[in-house]
Amino acid sequence: MLAINPQVKIYLHAEPIDMRKSFDGLFGIIKSDLHLDTWQCELTLPQET
Repeated sequence: MLAINPQVKIYLHAEPIDMRKSFDGLFGIIKSDLHLDTWQCELTLPQET
């Protein structure tokens, strides 16, 4: 079980993502689809295909 501070924002990607992508590929999806800066967002949860 994870203990997460209630003030941490969690972003969930609604569409499945191919987890075989590199970190750069996953960061690109976060940046383009969620319009987030990958170095500033606190927690993102991709939905695995």
